[in-house]
Amino acid sequence: KTKQYFASISDNTYGYDTLFERSLRTERRFDILFELLSNGMIGADENGVIFAFNEKAQQITGLRRESVLGGHVQSLFSYIPFESCKATKKAIEGKLVKHGGMALNVGVSPVMHNGCFLGAFATIQRFSDEEQKQTKLRSQLREKSNSAKYTFDNIISESAAMNAAKDIAKKMAKT
Repeated sequence: KTKQYFASISDNTYGYDTLFERSLRTERRFDILFELLSNGMIGADENGVIFAFNEKAQQITGLRRESVLGGHVQSLFSYIPFESCKATKKAIEGKLVKHGGMALNVGVSPVMHNGCFLGAFATIQRFSDEEQKQTKLRSQLREKSNSAKYTFDNIISESAAMNAAKDIAKKMAKT
């Protein structure tokens, strides 16, 4: 009986160790992903206690992670509609708010499980940063649309008149 008991303990310990290691690995991946995001992210639990605050959120708000974690979201970030998200259990997208003389694009997404509100994540982004990104993307589109899709080498002809027209067009393109 003693051998069976110890065999069952070792199997259970291995199972717990495996689950714990997987949990740590998943948490590390989450932390890496959380820091790679281009938006500021603030996570709060169902009671409004902040448990996540990434580097970009620190840059935007000017607050240090250490001073924010464990604090209440409404007292620190009253301009973010966490309570509305909690009440409706629906995402709030693209709300423009002014805070500290800065225009911010704010969104809040609830975290739900079996219809139960577990907390929410807010995204914050400087409106000016968003405008700069869009300006860069538009200029990339313009550059692509202004480049020639075809060249004179794509015009294939044995006609003397067509080749003469092609030569004239080449000369005009240089001016």
